[in-house]
Amino acid sequence: MKDLAEQLRQENERLKDELSTVRREIENCKQSEKTYRNLFEDAPVGYHELNTDGIILRVNRTEAEMLGYQQNEMIGKPIFDFIYEEHRSVARQFFQEKIKNWRPVIGFSRKYQTHSGREIDVYITDQIVYDDQLNIICIRSILRPISGESNKIGYHEVDSSGIILQVSETEAKLLGYRQNEMIGKPIFDFIAPSEREVARKAFQEKTAHWVPTHGFERRYQHKNGKWVDVMIVDRPVYDDKNIIVGIRSTIQEITEFKKVQQERDQLMNELSDALRRIQTLSGLVPICASCKKIRDDQGYWRDVEAYVAKHSGAEFSHGICPTCMKKLYPEEYARMLSREKEMEKSQ
Repeated sequence: MKDLAEQLRQENERLKDELSTVRREIENCKQSEKTYRNLFEDAPVGYHELNTDGIILRVNRTEAEMLGYQQNEMIGKPIFDFIYEEHRSVARQFFQEKIKNWRPVIGFSRKYQTHSGREIDVYITDQIVYDDQLNIICIRSILRPISGESNKIGYHEVDSSGIILQVSETEAKLLGYRQNEMIGKPIFDFIAPSEREVARKAFQEKTAHWVPTHGFERRYQHKNGKWVDVMIVDRPVYDDKNIIVGIRSTIQEITEFKKVQQERDQLMNELSDALRRIQTLSGLVPICASCKKIRDDQGYWRDVEAYVAKHSGAEFSHGICPTCMKKLYPEEYARMLSREKEMEKSQ
């Protein structure tokens, strides 16, 4: 019996050690869960999960605060309730097509509406989550607010012929039109004439055989005739037979960016040219030992002033040094010396 009791005591000690280890692991898991929860809640981007009906299953604190709500005010509600009213039907249709026939997209812009009624533009990236039988469990979305010049993001949808079916107010204003002036017209009518044929050909190729792209530049024409440079991201619209029946596009104005880029390129060219000229001046320069003219790259002899001005952009103001004055104008030189001596005595 004593041996049995000793075995039981040893077994109890072993169980205590194992229990202690398990408790430590549980505590570590709690700490890890707390850490990851904080990372999720306070992430620098908004995040939500939706079921296949578009109902919010989970939303982080960042997104809720971005839209002016408490998290419990959003969970269980359709995500469409928080989208700008004019965009809800388009968003709902897009969501249904996504669930029915998922295809990866780079991202897209959407206009949301805060609790106070203020509009807020966001850039959304979606991810589909599947179970083991490849059934959709949920859609995870990351939202990044768009600010500053990026607010000039437009949206339009065209059919397979390029006829505009829908266009956002932002895009219409960007091009100087009202929405009803653009709907029903070919999208090519609003592209700069020099790019229309290229755009038409690219559109026909896309609708015939879709190839995903990361975005491309296009020049549109404002109603007043001026050019509007934009960056475009396209995504196809499919019917039940998996045939492309249209294209949805987001466009972002980059006119100011292009202008700044051109100014930068010009400054870089001027800088390179200035450096080249400096290098020319700092090298060996052939100069006449008698008249002091300089031979240029073409073999012509130039005055020093002309040569330096051409290669550096410097301008000259002419005077005469004391040595040359003494040689060429001795009387004036003598008077100058006399004046200098009188000034020294007076000081």
